[in-house]
Amino acid sequence: MMMRKIITNSNLPNKSNTCAIVTVYLPEADILHHIDKIKRQVHHIVVINNHCDQDTLNALTRILSDSSSNSITTNSFNMGLAYALNQGIEIVSHTNMEWVLLLDQDTVVDDNIIMELSKTISTMSIMPAILGANYRNINDDSVAFHCKQSKNIYQNKATVITSGSLLNLALARHIGPFRSEYFIDSIDHEYCMRARSLGYEICITCKSLMTHSIGVQGNTFINRIQCLLSHPHNPERKYYVARNTIVTAKDYIHKFPFWSIRQFLRILADLLSTVFFEDKKKQRILFTMSGLIDGLKSNFKTGPLEIDNVEP
Repeated sequence: MMMRKIITNSNLPNKSNTCAIVTVYLPEADILHHIDKIKRQVHHIVVINNHCDQDTLNALTRILSDSSSNSITTNSFNMGLAYALNQGIEIVSHTNMEWVLLLDQDTVVDDNIIMELSKTISTMSIMPAILGANYRNINDDSVAFHCKQSKNIYQNKATVITSGSLLNLALARHIGPFRSEYFIDSIDHEYCMRARSLGYEICITCKSLMTHSIGVQGNTFINRIQCLLSHPHNPERKYYVARNTIVTAKDYIHKFPFWSIRQFLRILADLLSTVFFEDKKKQRILFTMSGLIDGLKSNFKTGPLEIDNVEP
């Protein structure tokens, strides 16, 4: 059952009651710039390090050393995105923070993201499970989502991506953790569907508030057609996309049939993208088919990106 939380001026997100969780895995050098951009806008930052080289880790430690509230948790191996997010939320739950902003390592936030998210929430009466920050594609600066009416400040949505998601911690505890067995991919979809099944709303800002990239993209005409069918990823990711999409669609098909059917069609589109546009076709198709089979069985065996994490 939904836990109704009324929005008041006293519980709006601001710098003093909001922190950011940033998950990193083999980040590029520009991660330091990304951290610095959000650091100025939140009370503190929690970095979950699934793996990065020692030089980058030292640099992250230096840039976060200006506040004792900032922290870096380093896992002994890559535990996956969902596990890392849960780690971060658990750490924040022991503070007096009320809000948490989830960010990927390659997301560059605008200088006013927290202020704009707060302004958006102030126009609502009941707190949503997630308010997602709309974003610009890092490759062509196009805006990811366009609201149906230009005068709208936000719009309800079935799902939003993890990065740029603002969560109220009290509601997050009620909804429950991200599904760590997913490892990566569809983590955001499953969480949003679970929140909606409890009666919560998922919203996105009409205004773009950050720059973000999904998958490996390019600027050619062929790349644009390919991205209409699928967000290109490395071959191993195809397994997780297929398995987790199928599991999520199966789990919520009775409550959200149209959304679930679109997810099944999404896998078909992904296969078409592989056949017509992507390299390493055989490898990608095999990973996709393996993910489909495991998804239909709801079999969360060790996936291809987790093989190196398993001790012999």
